[in-house]
Amino acid sequence: TSVVINAVPAVYPVTGTGTYCASTGGDVTLSNSETGVNYQLIRNGTNVGSPVGGTGTALDFGLQTTAGTYTVSATNGTCSSTMSGSAVITITPVPNTTFTYSSYAYCATGTSPAATLSGSPTTGTFSASPAGLNFSNAATGVINLAASTPGTYSVTYTVAASGGCAVYTYTQPTSVVINGLPQSTTVS
Repeated sequence: TSVVINAVPAVYPVTGTGTYCASTGGDVTLSNSETGVNYQLIRNGTNVGSPVGGTGTALDFGLQTTAGTYTVSATNGTCSSTMSGSAVITITPVPNTTFTYSSYAYCATGTSPAATLSGSPTTGTFSASPAGLNFSNAATGVINLAASTPGTYSVTYTVAASGGCAVYTYTQPTSVVINGLPQSTTVS
């Protein structure tokens, strides 16, 4: 009977800490690896996927879309090592904000009610195309009807890039129409 003595796997750093958009996730990597050693990705104490065989070069565990603290354990036969450090992945939900107005046709006087926002985040701003629609409050979508030029407008809600997610825009499919006030006439 032979006795096999396995080497304890060398310790390499885990990288990938950051804030990422849920649509892409964050890449967790190990700076190096050893052939013949298996590396297990672990999130918050629970194995993620199957072990990956060492290649003698860096290992990429792929894009992770679940928030948590990721570590890596290496196993060589009966010997194991925990790799140094961890990757703390923070996930930002993909923006999905939409909006509606209680009405889409207005007279050119006063102000409109605020838009009703659905989804998240609600930190965006309203804009319109073509020029001529004046917002009293670009954060809530209140339109200054009296200061707007009569016409038909496409209204868009834009959320700035944040937390690893790209700029998000939602354009309301129903146009906003501002009708001019009737002209008064003098009857003699």
